[in-house]
Amino acid sequence: MTIKRPDMRVSKEPDSCYYIQSEARVRGKKKLDFTQDPPPDLAIEIDITNSYLNQLEIYADLGVPKVWRYDGSTLGFYQLQDQKYVECNFSPTFPLLTASKVIEFLEKCQKLGVTTGLRLLREWVRNR
Repeated sequence: MTIKRPDMRVSKEPDSCYYIQSEARVRGKKKLDFTQDPPPDLAIEIDITNSYLNQLEIYADLGVPKVWRYDGSTLGFYQLQDQKYVECNFSPTFPLLTASKVIEFLEKCQKLGVTTGLRLLREWVRNR
């Protein structure tokens, strides 16, 4: 999905994004107008190349409340506060998750396969 605000001359295409808290506001819509519709609640950015663009500033301009940013070895959780992102120790959307726990399950998916890794993640969540 491209999050585009022509009125602000800014757009961004996250690697993945999700509606969580705002899902009911966009449910069933085929086309979103980000001058009226909310941006996704969570954007996930995989930034292995260390792009010269400050991705977080663009997301802040678009009003995306939460961003997860992965650089290939570390993961950061960021929450928008006063037009700037503040790094969080826990996911504001999923408070059980720490960045290190997500990395642990990503590694399990690589080592054991995605199906097994996701099963282990589900078991971990159920036990919490």
